[in-house]
Amino acid sequence: PTVSDLYQSMIASSPTELAQSIAAIATATQSGAALVHCTAGKDRTGVVIALTQALLGVSDDDIVANYVQTQANLQGAWLAKMEANMKDMMAKVPDSGSIDMAAVAALATGSPADAIQDAFATIRKEHGTVEAFVLSNGLTQEEIDSLKDTLLVK
Repeated sequence: PTVSDLYQSMIASSPTELAQSIAAIATATQSGAALVHCTAGKDRTGVVIALTQALLGVSDDDIVANYVQTQANLQGAWLAKMEANMKDMMAKVPDSGSIDMAAVAALATGSPADAIQDAFATIRKEHGTVEAFVLSNGLTQEEIDSLKDTLLVK
């Protein structure tokens, strides 16, 4: 799969979890700050933060620019450690010799613009707006308003 395929699957199979994650940010930021993270900080984290930024009115161009920067941050020692971990995991999988480790590494570290752009396109095609998407999956208008009240400079 590609990174874009992964995000399409996330949108289709876990929309409620995406909305719940944004709700958790709304709750946490009322009393200070929120930390959102996962292994690489680009997939689940990237989609949740991109959706949150869209709700706050950040332009798609700025969201994409922020998102693609992640790939540059996932280099050096971090990448070497992840590659070693992936090789160790693959060694335990029968018949894993045919797996293209370069493709696996690209999936683990890539943050191509089209992945987040395609995610937004799917959401907007199916729901009209990011706000409609998250509202239809459990986020409340009060939580959106709270995000805006807390995170936007007035």
